[in-house]
Amino acid sequence: MDNDTSGNTPKSTRKISASTLITWALIVLLAGGAAFFFIENRSLKSPEAQLELAEAKNQKIVEDVRAIILVPEEDPTIATVVDPDKLREQNAVFYENAAADDVLLIYPDKAIIYREREGRIINVAPVTIAPTEEGIKE
Repeated sequence: MDNDTSGNTPKSTRKISASTLITWALIVLLAGGAAFFFIENRSLKSPEAQLELAEAKNQKIVEDVRAIILVPEEDPTIATVVDPDKLREQNAVFYENAAADDVLLIYPDKAIIYREREGRIINVAPVTIAPTEEGIKE
């Protein structure tokens, strides 16, 4: 029989090396980080999230322009210049110094070209709406 008089049987103890512990900790952290970025990226691709981002960006642009020039309190129509050469064909004077990625803000009384990356206004012009045949009454 056993010579153990206490009645306890020896338990096997297993030591975990520091490198194994660090490896598992890194695996858990990487898996958690990957899951977080996957969920965040998926939520940013939703149309609602894209709309919110665009609205926030447009609001910041309007605030930046308001800090430089007096504009009406109403929200303008906002567009991004994609092809300045095509715009110059329509109005060479107004779009003379426009560049790709400039922002066009159109208010009822004025149009503004704003270069966001430099924080400066490139051009301002009055907005005039030509009467249409429907608008002319005899």
